[in-house]
Amino acid sequence: DNPCDEGIWPTACPEGGVRGTDAIFNEPYGIAVVQMPSGIAALIADRGNNRIRKLELNIRRGTVTTVAGSGVATTTDGQGHVASFNEPTEIAVTPDLKYALVTERAGNTVRMIELRSAQVSTLAGSGTAGYADNVVGKLARFQAPLGIDISIDGKTAFVGDSANHRIRTIDIATSAVGTMAGSGTGAGADGVGTDATFNAPSGVAVTPDGV
Repeated sequence: DNPCDEGIWPTACPEGGVRGTDAIFNEPYGIAVVQMPSGIAALIADRGNNRIRKLELNIRRGTVTTVAGSGVATTTDGQGHVASFNEPTEIAVTPDLKYALVTERAGNTVRMIELRSAQVSTLAGSGTAGYADNVVGKLARFQAPLGIDISIDGKTAFVGDSANHRIRTIDIATSAVGTMAGSGTGAGADGVGTDATFNAPSGVAVTPDGV
């Protein structure tokens, strides 16, 4: 298939894409609105299609293209359509607009997209469902990670590790993974750090002051 049928942002197929209601999504989930070289756009985790899509909001308003993802439900690093995702669910963009981080619910990983090149890599997670903490990158384990947000300094990602009932942290520079809060028991008790409990945490958001 010709990847220019949908277009890879930003350089490979600059005039690609479909517009408005001609575009087709399958269970679109997380959305992040960002300023890109082509204008303001929404990045969308198109979960059922296993792709990351881009919706233009001003210059080419309503035009939809594919940033990354082959459509095959697996976890493969690579550029643009060469990469693959396994149920990409939530998406967050670093404050410097260089990277998008994506949780993979079925892939049990957190992926990183370099937005200028559409290069996709695995930031953290082995791909095997489980819980492995205080390790780096692919040595870590998640279980159905859902929500994600990034600290205002762009250094740390916070992940709702839903089936582990925990809020995990990832140092974006080093890929070191830790647990910020949650004992692992599915409940709703307040407390400090791992003394607190969550029940399948999904959405995560950082306060504007970062506290």
